[in-house]
Amino acid sequence: GSKASVLAHFTRLENFRPLEEGKVTANLLTGNSVVRHTLDVPVRPGIFRFELQPETTGEGLIRFEIEWPGGSEIIEAGRVMVFDDPHAAVHHAEDLAEHIPGAVVFTKEQSWKIRFATEGVRRREFGPVIKTVGEVLPARGDALTLTAQTNGMVRFSEGNLFEGDLIAAGQALLTVTGGSLAEGNVALRLQEAQRRFERSRADYERLSELAQDQLVSEREVLQARQEYHDAMAAYDLLRTGFTPQGQSLQSSLGGRITRIYVEEGEYVEMGQPLLVVSRNQDLVIRAEVQQRYASLLSGLSSAMIRLADGRMVSLEELGGRVLSVARNIHPGSRLLPVHLQINRTEGLVPGGLVDVYLKATASKPVLVLPNSALIEEQGNYFVFVQLHPESFVKREVRIGQSDGLLTEIKYGLEEGERIVTRGAAMVKMAASSGDIDPHSGHVH
Repeated sequence: GSKASVLAHFTRLENFRPLEEGKVTANLLTGNSVVRHTLDVPVRPGIFRFELQPETTGEGLIRFEIEWPGGSEIIEAGRVMVFDDPHAAVHHAEDLAEHIPGAVVFTKEQSWKIRFATEGVRRREFGPVIKTVGEVLPARGDALTLTAQTNGMVRFSEGNLFEGDLIAAGQALLTVTGGSLAEGNVALRLQEAQRRFERSRADYERLSELAQDQLVSEREVLQARQEYHDAMAAYDLLRTGFTPQGQSLQSSLGGRITRIYVEEGEYVEMGQPLLVVSRNQDLVIRAEVQQRYASLLSGLSSAMIRLADGRMVSLEELGGRVLSVARNIHPGSRLLPVHLQINRTEGLVPGGLVDVYLKATASKPVLVLPNSALIEEQGNYFVFVQLHPESFVKREVRIGQSDGLLTEIKYGLEEGERIVTRGAAMVKMAASSGDIDPHSGHVH
């Protein structure tokens, strides 16, 4: 016969944000009696205040019916008792009150103001992990090194070239010219090859005409033809890659210049590398591990990689795969090389170093938590376990291996318990402040 105020908070679990719009109906079911109150707007984001006036005494049930744009849900809020005596109700509530030493109150309104999330503890396939460092390299066939085909001076074709410049396939990049060099002068070599070609062609044509009148032997004609073909091949080779100004270098790949080894006007020798062009479509990560992990390498199934911005991504997210696992020690590093192939990704640059967590095949499911749930204090690790929607307790755990994103829990938690996975540091601060009203946000 008396009105009771019920203050309820609603959180969208996909993003742990308050329910800000929608229609919510509170139902009190006692025996055959049903009392309802519907609200179209909250008193504050996520907070709804209902007025329910019970009609009968006894045990009842509170049920919420929620409708919002794009969905609906029914929540059973639990059993309640309806009394005909206010004093009996108060004493019953005091008997039900549970005091948990060390419990931290962190209200919903506090959690809505930060990046906050909770998650149930569960078992997952989680095998041995090898943490190491990998070097990012261009994939084979994805990079092209241009080398000098002659001795000479370097002249850039497009003004100055810089590492990072975007170029097109077939674009002229630089010229190696002999200039005033006495030896290795490309222009002189080209002229000599042209004169030899023209002379051998004339000799071959003259002897071919004389052979028709049987004035020269067939052997002389064959010898002249061979010399003509040799001279033509040499001349074609030179004039294809060379001009009177020198060797003209073009890239058969379109991409970016990733390395320049020479400067404008620098003297180079034949075979010397000049620059590198990379398409940057595929990359290879070369990681090296210690010999004691050799038995795990045959079971490598995946890897986690930390990008330059700190994000952890899996090998599968990068469209990659385990490319090769060496069975022998590299003589230079005395370690075992492992190569991972991945797609081009922002944050991964050839020549850079990244943290790599190599994951072997799991033998059995184990309890794991996101790394963001762990709080470290002087070498010990803790998590906040959720007892009630706004009540948490700090608990020590013993950790096992980590893949950079998830960590194995060996002791301290049971499957099904719910823990804070995002915002644990703020809950810790709330526990340390000691000035939080444990009754804030509630109606008694």
